Amino acid sequence: MAQAPVFQRRELVVPTALIEKEAIEIAVPDSGSGLSEDAAELLFEPFFSTKPDGMGRGLTLCRSIIDAHEGSVRSETTVGGGTIFRFTLSAAAGKAVENDD
Repeated sequence: MAQAPVFQRRELVVPTALIEKEAIEIAVPDSGSGLSEDAAELLFEPFFSTKPDGMGRGLTLCRSIIDAHEGSVRSETTVGGGTIFRFTLSAAAGKAVENDD
């Protein structure tokens, strides 16, 4: 998004969904230029970055945290450019705070 022209609208919408009462899916879309197939395959590898001065640690760290919570993460290239990162986490933790009033 940082590479988008100044006049282009920059918007971040983070939709969530409950998947069969067992998992929560969170989607983080961006409206950037998207990813090449090569980049998409390496995206979660340590020290891989699509940015010239990137360290390549952010998505690796995200995946480690999500894996530690028994979740999953993936990326999708969208039609017309951009990428959506989707991650799921168990909804079991939420059951402990449900109120059956």
